[in-house]
Amino acid sequence: MPNKGNIPAFLSVINKAEGSPKYNTLFGGSTFKSYKNHPGIFFSYTDKTGKTVRTSAAGRYQFTKTTWDNLKRKYPSILTDFSPPNQDKAAILLLTEDGAKQALESGNFPKAIQIASNRWASLPYSTANQPKHSFATVSNWYKSYGGEVAAKIPVLGIV
Repeated sequence: MPNKGNIPAFLSVINKAEGSPKYNTLFGGSTFKSYKNHPGIFFSYTDKTGKTVRTSAAGRYQFTKTTWDNLKRKYPSILTDFSPPNQDKAAILLLTEDGAKQALESGNFPKAIQIASNRWASLPYSTANQPKHSFATVSNWYKSYGGEVAAKIPVLGIV
């Protein structure tokens, strides 16, 4: 039986990993005022290789403008603005599209983290050249938020 608490726990992990304490947080920690749409403000930073990177990350899950606009095009009746409830819906839509939601519902947190690390740069297995949190750290956060892991978790097809 799926654990309905795993999804909110995982959303809290993404939020904490991305370092965005509020729904109106911009990359770097400043805030925006209107939830009418993604703010579309770009920032530059230097990644771990010394390369200058531009990002428009914003909101509780640090969506880039490109990701948000693509989601709005796909789900126009659901994502009508950049409000907190719609940011949550958008994160769940991404988790669903990628297959992480299904892994979470079956209690396979390690698989969900592997999948979500392809999208969220601060998760353990991300290939982005920026700081990441360890698997142990995000696993502890997940459990502290009420997430549960199945007793036997298939890892790469092995139980």
